[in-house]
Amino acid sequence: MPLKKPVILLGLGLILSGLILALAVYSTPFLHLVELKALDAFFLARGPLSMAQSQVAVVAVGERSLDRQGRWPWPREKVATLIQAVAEHQAQAIGLDMGFFEPDDRFPAEAVGAILEAARQGRLLSEEQVLRRFHPDLILARTLAQLRGRVVMGYFFHMSGEGVVHLTPQEIEQRLRLLDPFDYPAVRLRSPAARRAPLLTALAPETVQPVLLQAAGAAGYFNVLPDRDGVMRSLPLVIQCGRRLFPPLALGTLAAYMRAPLPVVDVYENGLREIILGARRIPVGPEGRMLINLRGGPGAVKVVEATDLMEGRLPADALKGKAVLVGVTALGLFDIKSTAFAPQHPAVEVAAQAMDNILAGDFLVKPAWGGLFALGAIMGLGLTATLFMGLLRPLWGGLASLGLGVAYGILAYALFRGGYVVQVIHPLLALLAAGSGVGLYRNLTEEKEKRWLRSAFSHYLNPVVIDRLTQDPSRLQMAGEKKELTVLFSDIRSFITLCEGMEPERLARQLNIYLERMTQEVFAQEGVLDKFIGDAVMAFFGAPEEQPDHAARACRTALAMVRASHELDATWQELGLPPLRMGVGVNTGPMIVGNLGSELRMDYTVVGDAVNLASRLEDLTRSFEGVDILVGQATRDACAGEFLFRPLAMVQVKGKRQWVEVYQLLGSQDVQPPPQLKLAEEAFDLLRRQELAASLALYQELLRQFPADQPAAWAVEQLRRLLQDPPPEWGPASPR
Repeated sequence: MPLKKPVILLGLGLILSGLILALAVYSTPFLHLVELKALDAFFLARGPLSMAQSQVAVVAVGERSLDRQGRWPWPREKVATLIQAVAEHQAQAIGLDMGFFEPDDRFPAEAVGAILEAARQGRLLSEEQVLRRFHPDLILARTLAQLRGRVVMGYFFHMSGEGVVHLTPQEIEQRLRLLDPFDYPAVRLRSPAARRAPLLTALAPETVQPVLLQAAGAAGYFNVLPDRDGVMRSLPLVIQCGRRLFPPLALGTLAAYMRAPLPVVDVYENGLREIILGARRIPVGPEGRMLINLRGGPGAVKVVEATDLMEGRLPADALKGKAVLVGVTALGLFDIKSTAFAPQHPAVEVAAQAMDNILAGDFLVKPAWGGLFALGAIMGLGLTATLFMGLLRPLWGGLASLGLGVAYGILAYALFRGGYVVQVIHPLLALLAAGSGVGLYRNLTEEKEKRWLRSAFSHYLNPVVIDRLTQDPSRLQMAGEKKELTVLFSDIRSFITLCEGMEPERLARQLNIYLERMTQEVFAQEGVLDKFIGDAVMAFFGAPEEQPDHAARACRTALAMVRASHELDATWQELGLPPLRMGVGVNTGPMIVGNLGSELRMDYTVVGDAVNLASRLEDLTRSFEGVDILVGQATRDACAGEFLFRPLAMVQVKGKRQWVEVYQLLGSQDVQPPPQLKLAEEAFDLLRRQELAASLALYQELLRQFPADQPAAWAVEQLRRLLQDPPPEWGPASPR
């Protein structure tokens, strides 16, 4: 592959990987959503975790509790009964995931009876006495006061303007003052820029009745904020409203459970890092969200029906030592959230799982090194896919890239199991983009190369060879290069005379049939059909594909062409055409091969002295009656073990001083050698040693034994002439 192409592929991979890196930095909403879905997939792959040993439980006001205790909302005295029952079952801390935002004026029937009874006794109960004794809010407040320190009230914040458009700033401030005792006790700004930290900000609280807040002495918001796709994956541990920072109900309940004060919140320039509750360090994101290591779907946490507690159906220690959240889970009443495990998941159960997460300490965090890890993963996977798709065949490159993607997915999942959340989609997208981009570029450019190769070589090469070259164009060297090859020339004898006596149409038909058959024989040995020169055929072997046996291929082609010319005699007879005879010259040697020509026309061809000698050998066949194929010494030496050759002459190449040996190709080694072959070889060996008289004597003996041997007759004639008039530079004369 030329150097330029790998540079282009590498640059393309870098650009595509860089684009994905930019998308990761700027966090496009769609890809962020897909990353969240990948996290959900990891939860599903991991499956539920057991909460059998958990110290967290949920008391649920479900359908069965409503059937037995009445429709919701219950009177406050009944809620007081429920809270008392939870406490009596030895719960260590109780968080009320329900709101008491309006006064409850539904006095119990006992209030009327008490007033009438006092009247019969001649006493009148004052309004204050009736309210203190029977007002539902005061009944609940007394229960909360008795359990002060163990119960945490719940409220919520308005995060958008829809619920606060009717409130004035003074009213909002008044509500905030009610929550003053329940915010984080202190906030430390770690730098001046921390004032602008990106915290979750609420517009106004929706507070519970003041008498209940004062009685409980602890409160926390029960807002659960899902991600953009509506799925709950985190719990906000801090919400800012006004200038104050407030804790959630889950954290307040755990503080009561651990008998620990609410922590001091440290705010850094880029937001929050952790919340410290007692000895537990809770990692959070800059906004204050804690990723929830979900335990499972609905029912993963221990859930107790409220009515079973109220009716005493459970053991007295059913909730012993547990942190309990009390909430409504009846269909149509509870706060429905979607999680990775379920499309409908009671929010109170999700909060309980987050509490267990905190107590167990098995947090999910986005590590500080996550950014560098993502950078390395995006660029690493992108560039590796570039190498795979740039260097390997498309199938193997695709499989290698797929394997790399699977390996990265396994690595990301293993980190998830270890508590670290890293980017999954962006690195895989970089792998896909770079791999696909490089693969597409290669496909387009290589298809263009293949089309060019097919167009350029369709007239030169066997289609099978073209297919191999298009699969691996690097095997083709189009620029001129010097290689040892074998070239073949063939020509029809007496073609000019033949042309003079035939009509052009008949001549063209005969020539087309002949050349078609010769082409088939060249292609059968995977040779290059260089060109037709009138009736002549020029072909060569050993390029563009490497062919170590190029000389043998050329000899097989020459024999097949002569054989085909005889087989065509029957065709010529049927068509009323004259028979054709041919001569073939074959030579092996160094030559220049490549695309040669001008800007207007280029040919893939060969040039050089070895090519010229092959043409001269073909021309020499006209001088030897009955000799169809002549080859040079290099061709004979290259494949003497496969074919039979007869030495014929020594030829001085035009323009050159050296003399070359010329051989007749008789056939393959498995044919019966002619009887005169041995004597001809001995005579030629004497000629090679310049023993002219001895050589003449052997050739005369050969001619005596085989009077019809035309090459021997020619040798006798030429040797006599040479002995009488030797040339200035010795060497047997070539035929004239």
